[in-house]
Amino acid sequence: MSGAASAYLIAELRRRRELAGLTQEQWGAALHWSAQHVSAVERGARPIRLDYLATIDRVFNCDYSTLWELLLRTERAPVWLRPWLEHEREAIMLRCYEPLLVPGLLQTEAYARIILTHAGVAIDDVDTTVGDRLGRQEILHRAERPCRFVGVIDEAVLTRAVGGPAVMREQVLALIATCDRPNVSIQVVPAGVGAYPGLNGPFTLASLDGRAAGFVDGPLEGQTIELEADLTRLEHAWESLREYALPSEQSVALMQEAADRWA
Repeated sequence: MSGAASAYLIAELRRRRELAGLTQEQWGAALHWSAQHVSAVERGARPIRLDYLATIDRVFNCDYSTLWELLLRTERAPVWLRPWLEHEREAIMLRCYEPLLVPGLLQTEAYARIILTHAGVAIDDVDTTVGDRLGRQEILHRAERPCRFVGVIDEAVLTRAVGGPAVMREQVLALIATCDRPNVSIQVVPAGVGAYPGLNGPFTLASLDGRAAGFVDGPLEGQTIELEADLTRLEHAWESLREYALPSEQSVALMQEAADRWA
């Protein structure tokens, strides 16, 4: 873990101990770890161990093990993607448009593996990258304040043979199942629409506490959008393309038809 990420986690651990009103000795006693170990961790003199975080989680009902995984996942991501991952993790709501592929936060493991294997750019460790992508989906399933996800996809997403019939059927059925969650909705722009504003490319809008951010994907790199003028343009694009999408119930019916065709 890099110095910046480690410093952030150390500060969080220290803040949690101080909020509990405990000295390092008292904190260590509660965890059955030595005060010397607690002090060394908070000074950055000793690496943070996952079993130490797991003990804190168990004793004080925290979730630092997950934070540790999130920080590692962020560091493994390309530099250009890291700002967006932070926004995504903190988002109250995500609005995502995809004309070509299933949104990453909704992909199955098999589908994601095919996409990343044929990404057109070198990926050193596909297994780890697939795991990181699937791990990002946690924001939709977390017990406390799960992220609201509103997706709009083109019908072509349902008909493109990514990985073959078995992979596609599993993926489309997974989309249908996801729509049963109260915080997730997916709408489909039917093929008969023809040309519409969304054909310019995929993008995502994140609503955060008191602010917003966007992400525009590209063939080589994506771009995190934070300027108000650019966010306004994305907002207008979102509202325009949603006019062409079917309502949620009809969209699920169209997805079911696609799943049946892949059987």
